[in-house]
Amino acid sequence: MLLKLFRPTCVFLLRLSTSLLLLLLIVFGIPPLVLGLFLLRTLVRITAHMIYGKSLGKLLTTRGVCSAQDNLYKKPQNNIVLKTTFDGRIELEELRNLVKRKWLGAYVKGAIEKYPELKQHLHSFLGYYFWKPCPNFDLQEQVKELIIPLEYSDKLNEICNEIVQSSVIQAWKKESPLWEINLVNINNRKENVTGSVLILVFHHSLADGYSIFNLVKNELCDHLEPTIEIPLNLPKVGFAKMVLQYASCLFKIAWEASNVLGYRFSLSAWRPDLTSQTWNVLCPSIPIEKFRSLKSHFKVSFSSIIFAVVSKSIKNTFLKDKGANDSLKVSNLLCLVPVTIPGRTFKLRNFM
Repeated sequence: MLLKLFRPTCVFLLRLSTSLLLLLLIVFGIPPLVLGLFLLRTLVRITAHMIYGKSLGKLLTTRGVCSAQDNLYKKPQNNIVLKTTFDGRIELEELRNLVKRKWLGAYVKGAIEKYPELKQHLHSFLGYYFWKPCPNFDLQEQVKELIIPLEYSDKLNEICNEIVQSSVIQAWKKESPLWEINLVNINNRKENVTGSVLILVFHHSLADGYSIFNLVKNELCDHLEPTIEIPLNLPKVGFAKMVLQYASCLFKIAWEASNVLGYRFSLSAWRPDLTSQTWNVLCPSIPIEKFRSLKSHFKVSFSSIIFAVVSKSIKNTFLKDKGANDSLKVSNLLCLVPVTIPGRTFKLRNFM
């Protein structure tokens, strides 16, 4: 009885002591390691630019390197696919001109390219990855059109979903950009059949989801007026709050790590073969209006609704398959959800 009464307190004190030990390790152990890696990274960058000169672009961020190690040219696992529907018809040349003007022709302060990576490919040097200009960049290869016969117009959504599914694992060409746009139109201009679909494919090493949404929404879709609104409202963070968030981040990491360590040593039911599986999950279009009404009713953020839906879906999936995995407990499932860092920019980057 006493054990049950004091168990929560003991667990809390154990986690707190573990967190403090991890915090000391982070504060005094990680800085020398980070400094060494920074010096090595700087040395590799200087050496690479001495060998290849100005033809070599920027060095990938740490998280970008993680995605760059994907099996890019055979069966990648880190493709990001977006599908956007439009009421009006979009012509191929109109789209290409818009991409050329808003993406490829965008400059910062009139001299620096805003998105140089869109005309570059990955180049490996001593285990690090750099952006390098594509030798034969062709906009016509990056922005293509698929014409659907009129008799298949009622199956437009099914056809587009098949394209999305194949694009998730589509292999990339060597020395080619890691993005492409597929414009899907119905072949009937005489009867003025409207409606176009854009399917955009990016590799994760090019950028993370927030950067891509900014590129698509602010630089492209706002000029094409899509039927479905793309929600992207990142709050502005003040300097004081940003410093406080970064300062508290160290303790948060230690606290969460203590929780994960506790699970790690208690997950006797967690099968080793399950941890090696990779699942690609596709879902239909998000019902924006329904999500907006839920957001207003419960006074929560859009992301909170997404997390709730994903959590419920994962739980239902594991409950459904419990017969095949009797030893698996839903309460033991750990899910990591990446979120953006405060005060981040909208450059094509992968931010930790």
